[in-house]
Amino acid sequence: MWREWASPYPVEKNSNFRQIQRLRSGQLNATSCLIVDVEMPGMNGLRLQSHLAACGCGIPIIFITAYDDKESRQRAMQAGAVAFLGKPFSDERLLQTIRSALRQDKGGTKTT
Repeated sequence: MWREWASPYPVEKNSNFRQIQRLRSGQLNATSCLIVDVEMPGMNGLRLQSHLAACGCGIPIIFITAYDDKESRQRAMQAGAVAFLGKPFSDERLLQTIRSALRQDKGGTKTT
């Protein structure tokens, strides 16, 4: 479940393509953390992570998923994800993970 209170920006649920366009539109530098579901229409979260890495984007990424499989978890974490949270997870766990991602964005060390 997306929780808009966790983000100061509106959450777009329609298209990952629009989300990528939004990041390209100058908001990339203003983005401190992405919370990405593994399974999304159009482009899955792992492909989005790969695309951003290919563009040289180092935004910390938190993966969430109802399909917590070892291969996806390993792939995401090896590619630099801050965390890989299987649903359901507590609000507090998500907030702790976001705080960790924001510390990483400010030059802190990566923690999961």
